[in-house]
Amino acid sequence: MTRNTITEFEHLTDLLDPTGAIETYLWDELTDGNYWHSVEDIARQLESASCANGSWNSMIYTRDIESRLADPQWCHDIDEALADYRDNTGENPDLSSLSEIVTFAVDWVAHGLSSRLRSLNRVAVVTAAADSLDAWPDVLAFGCASEAEDFVACEIENRVQYLIDHSPHPVTEDERDQWAETEATLFIITEERL
Repeated sequence: MTRNTITEFEHLTDLLDPTGAIETYLWDELTDGNYWHSVEDIARQLESASCANGSWNSMIYTRDIESRLADPQWCHDIDEALADYRDNTGENPDLSSLSEIVTFAVDWVAHGLSSRLRSLNRVAVVTAAADSLDAWPDVLAFGCASEAEDFVACEIENRVQYLIDHSPHPVTEDERDQWAETEATLFIITEERL
């Protein structure tokens, strides 16, 4: 069986609710593409990434750093990250340039975002195939199993209703139940511990 990558993060994004310029930037960088096999992979990336070493695509060049410093929201978030570091450690970071300040703030916020993600403890991933031959099913990340189960139940109901609406003959209750069973086989919910 092929392991598909997560293609949709909308539900998990709504739950995490990234705020501010740095968090939003980091989350967009992580979820703009289909290359994560698990939410754990995302948490690990947030923990191990190093802005100064080029872990984030649009934070590599000096002009990238300078453009962030020209943005008032970024400046505010950088100040907040430095204050948060001081509050948590009781010391000031040893930084000697504006570039170091920006990259430090990005990495500090990344660690904080990872902590928020891990605080969910468990997440759910739904694999939703269009049919039994679907080689590239949608894979959606959810903050909890119950939200994933609700999504699957709603999707099954919508698919069955579509079949009923487009059936050339009246549909019996048995046919409806069979269609619902068939559609249910196209969904897989897996829970992931973070």
